[in-house]
Amino acid sequence: MADYVDLIGVPFEYGGRGDDEYDCYGLLMELMRRDGIEIPDYASPEDGAKITAIFMGELRLWEKCEAKEGVAFLFRVPGNIHVGYCIGGDKFVHTWQHTGGVIVERLSDNGWQNRLMGIYKYVGE
Repeated sequence: MADYVDLIGVPFEYGGRGDDEYDCYGLLMELMRRDGIEIPDYASPEDGAKITAIFMGELRLWEKCEAKEGVAFLFRVPGNIHVGYCIGGDKFVHTWQHTGGVIVERLSDNGWQNRLMGIYKYVGE
């Protein structure tokens, strides 16, 4: 599992790819990179439909799995999709406009369980 503690509080910004700001997908890319996995880069939120298609298996880059450290949670949020990085059980690291920066939450926090579309591991191209 990627070390994420140094990222807590880094500000949210659409299209953010680090080091001083991230969007949810940019954060997922960074955490996966720290796990030794390079995932494709897509702009957010402009490529939201493409990211959803990738996760839903249409492009066969991601595969459904059980929640475990290092996998992605895919959520539906108003007007878009959202991703988080599982750090074990129901806890995940994520960022979006409503958090202001990178935080850790549980699926039971703020209705995330009801927004969960699936849990996925990256299997490559």
